Amino acid sequence: VSSVFEALVAFAEAIDSGIYDGNEFIFIGFTDGGTSAGGGQSQSSNAANRALRDFVTAYPAALDRQRVRFTAEGFGGIAPLVCSTSPAERRINQRVEVWIRPL
Repeated sequence: VSSVFEALVAFAEAIDSGIYDGNEFIFIGFTDGGTSAGGGQSQSSNAANRALRDFVTAYPAALDRQRVRFTAEGFGGIAPLVCSTSPAERRINQRVEVWIRPL
């Protein structure tokens, strides 16, 4: 957990420093593929929105809409990292990634 916390702090500090000005940060949720297509889409979208909300709540200085944009999307189970044959594997596939693209 501390490594995740440290990574989020470094991420927020980098955004606040201005090195990512002019970019969009897309919080993208994924599921383990074990739900229906619509259910996985909804779950992954909810997870991405929750992660984005938690990030901007914890690091409000990073949220300068004049410099960067934040969005959230759910991709469902379309890109598993591992087979979802065990609870541990399903947890790996249930994730939120942050993608960066120019505005």
